[in-house]
Amino acid sequence: MKLIALFSQLQIALAVPADWWTRSCGYVIASNPATKHVSHWEIAGLEKRHMGSSDDEDGSSEVPACTNPAYILTLWDCINTGASLMPAMGREAKQGLDDSFAYNRWNCQYEKSKFIYTRKELDDLYAKYKITQTYEQAAESLVGPFSVDTTSLMPYAIPEMHYHDARYYSEVFAQVIVYFISGILILQMLVNFCTRKFPTRVEAVANSNLIRTWRKYMTLRPLLSEKYARWFDLYSTPFPYVCLFITFVLNYVLMGVKLNPSNPQPLYPTSSMATGTYLGYRSGMLCMYKLPFVFVFGTRNNIFTWATGWDIAVFNHWHTWLARMVVIDGFIHTGAYVVHYGHKDAMAAWSDAYWTCGFVALLCWTLMMFHGTSYLRKLRYDFFRVCHIALGIASVATLWYHLDYTNKVKEIWYTIVAVWLFDWCLRVIRMNSSGICDAIVEITTENYLTMLVKDNNPVRPYVGASYYVYFWSWSSFWQSHPFTVVEYTDGYMKFVCKVHEGVTKRIQRRAQANGGSCRLKVGLEGPMGIRLNFRSFKNLVFCAGGVGITAVYAHLRPWVQNGADRSITVYWAIRDTQPVEWFADEIEVMKASGIKLNVYVTGGDCTPEHSIQSLTYESSVETDSLPTNEQHLKLKQEGVPRIKFQAERPQFDQIVTDEVINSQGSIVFFACGASELNRTIRESVAKSIDKTTNYVQFYEESFC
Repeated sequence: MKLIALFSQLQIALAVPADWWTRSCGYVIASNPATKHVSHWEIAGLEKRHMGSSDDEDGSSEVPACTNPAYILTLWDCINTGASLMPAMGREAKQGLDDSFAYNRWNCQYEKSKFIYTRKELDDLYAKYKITQTYEQAAESLVGPFSVDTTSLMPYAIPEMHYHDARYYSEVFAQVIVYFISGILILQMLVNFCTRKFPTRVEAVANSNLIRTWRKYMTLRPLLSEKYARWFDLYSTPFPYVCLFITFVLNYVLMGVKLNPSNPQPLYPTSSMATGTYLGYRSGMLCMYKLPFVFVFGTRNNIFTWATGWDIAVFNHWHTWLARMVVIDGFIHTGAYVVHYGHKDAMAAWSDAYWTCGFVALLCWTLMMFHGTSYLRKLRYDFFRVCHIALGIASVATLWYHLDYTNKVKEIWYTIVAVWLFDWCLRVIRMNSSGICDAIVEITTENYLTMLVKDNNPVRPYVGASYYVYFWSWSSFWQSHPFTVVEYTDGYMKFVCKVHEGVTKRIQRRAQANGGSCRLKVGLEGPMGIRLNFRSFKNLVFCAGGVGITAVYAHLRPWVQNGADRSITVYWAIRDTQPVEWFADEIEVMKASGIKLNVYVTGGDCTPEHSIQSLTYESSVETDSLPTNEQHLKLKQEGVPRIKFQAERPQFDQIVTDEVINSQGSIVFFACGASELNRTIRESVAKSIDKTTNYVQFYEESFC
């Protein structure tokens, strides 16, 4: 549904027929003094019923080009004069007449005129009532109709043709941007579909030298080095950002070509006025055609996340940078029309509602752009989210009044609203499916909470699914936070939450006041997330940082429950030993499944290594530094096979290289943790892809 709404905007230019002569003929006719008395123009023999009235009960108003036969004949005579010039320009006269008639018919329908000639009626009328009065004679007699010769028409026709071409190319170039972005999405959707449905065939193709090189440099390695990735908050692969860069360059190259302002000319006395109107229209079209993508990529229920397999962080950056292009286009649009109208006229135009509303919409976009920077967004995310939604609503509302006056690209506005409403309706439906759920929150360690939620949703969570959890209270009912389902048992979903400032801190205090646990009413929005296909790989390597182990364990659930039927290794980096305490139950479950677990404790001054051997729990670190809860004591007493603890930072470069070299068959890496950790592992995988002939793949998850 969202995809159909998005592509519907491609037909906008087809809604208004092309026309070369109507505007220029209108200027010529309007320049004649007789036009001031057009309401008194009559043709003997034509019935009065054709004249129309401004006092019609149906609300229609008199539009001379639609309701006044004498004016219509004058206009049609001028259009025929223009059409006679078209063969010399390499164009067909008949096509010019057809286009102009189609435009006038469309315009009359838009103006709700009560009388419209058919093409045959108009040709018969033009043949029957020959116009003998010239332009000069009409200027003296002050009555019409009159004929328009080429001498009177040409000063208006040439710049009007340039104007028509500029507007035509504006719509074409705006559609080029839409087609380009759509083509990228479709290409990635095809790749993602084939990867999921035909993994064996994709593996064979991906292992060819050409595709392997492409994957190494475009779809596996990170875009920026660690230093610059942290500065710009860009941790993904080059391919989506190369496409984004091409979109940026293409947008502003197309903005400047095929404008062709003519000077001097009757329509625009100066070249700056002509350039202003052409550039203003071009930038407005480019701005509007990108807006649906901005809204789609920024929604929570972005269908392209699932369809393309791209991480949500990629679409967040597309959303951000396309929005920045929209703001730049908006400023160019405003500045160009200020130049067109001139400083004094532009200042006077601020009293017009469409100018004011357009400026307010641009102001809202500008505030959203600056407030959406990485630093300010992370500083107070909940405040950012509320402001972003409020400014978005204000911009959409004022944009409607701006477009309503200009009567341009309203269909895009409807597309934007449809996308936004679809997203919010789907969110409400998801929440209503679960209803109000009972949750039990327990403090497991100082910085972590475990939450069990009774699931009322008939749709069960799939492996790796995540939910947005709403905590129903007056202070935080509007907040929602994403959590991965660690385990699903007997209708209960288990989540692990790391305590931060805000709602999780308040819940922790409430639990502390109730002896370490409390009951809550929560709302669930989900399930969400991409289903990853691990079953086609013979070697699975999972890398997690901190609470990211919850996403890893969620994807491991099939093998935890049924036993590992392939090589599965988990590397878990934690700052201290607290996470081992709340994860001890899962470690105990994993110990019998054949999964190898390597835990790296990176914080504190620890002896380089301590390990749990096959049936004994050994460590060179003092016992006091290890967790001492009941589950962990049980691990110590019984021993945990295939689990190794190390008090050092993991060297993922070496770890990934060793795993790739020693792999027997295809291998996949999955990372879930801080952006820096994901980036490091991604870079290591890209470097190691040439060290084996086996198929190597990498997945990551940013929301854990």
